[in-house]
Amino acid sequence: MESLRHWKGKQVLWKLLLEAGYTVIEDEHPHPVLTQLGERQYVFDIFAHKDGRLYAFEVDGKKGHSTKTDLHKMKIRDEYMAGEKITTIRIQLDDLVGKKKQPTDLILQEIAYQKMR
Repeated sequence: MESLRHWKGKQVLWKLLLEAGYTVIEDEHPHPVLTQLGERQYVFDIFAHKDGRLYAFEVDGKKGHSTKTDLHKMKIRDEYMAGEKITTIRIQLDDLVGKKKQPTDLILQEIAYQKMR
């Protein structure tokens, strides 16, 4: 179950993406992701497209994004999505909400940097 803080972070990112000219796709359906253990279903935080490219945005907090196993699973999902021509962009939850919240221009710079990978 999603925490209120994570939900708020997604809302902040959603608004920021719209203001930056992305088209956000409402998609709460699980997507099949092929892993070493076979096909798994995964719901990405936000899908959006811009300039003919599709992006899967993930809001990463501590829960589910910090152990070696978590990082390995994230790498597998990101590589699978790249093979499907979808770039995964990961934004830290602390950068979107709370005391450590970053200015919009820094978040947009991070998005631009990750798009170039």
